[in-house]
Amino acid sequence: MGIVAEVRIDKSGRVVLPAKLRRAANITEGKAIAVAYPGRIVIYQPKVDKEEIEEWYRKVRRMVLEVKEVAREVKWLDEEYVWRKLGL
Repeated sequence: MGIVAEVRIDKSGRVVLPAKLRRAANITEGKAIAVAYPGRIVIYQPKVDKEEIEEWYRKVRRMVLEVKEVAREVKWLDEEYVWRKLGL
């Protein structure tokens, strides 16, 4: 199991995530998080922001791939279409 932390809510409704948990999840100041409430359990997970997606995109563009054989037809997606589907 990952990191488990018990946190308390202050009178203003704020929750402080322990530093160990923030570091493990790469949650930094100003970063948005998603909060889900499925039943009685609250789950916090980092929300990917546009800068992270752009960084990932730059890394992928620099990769050199060698295609040895294509077994079936390959469908390529337009870059603008992908950004639109990601909501960015």
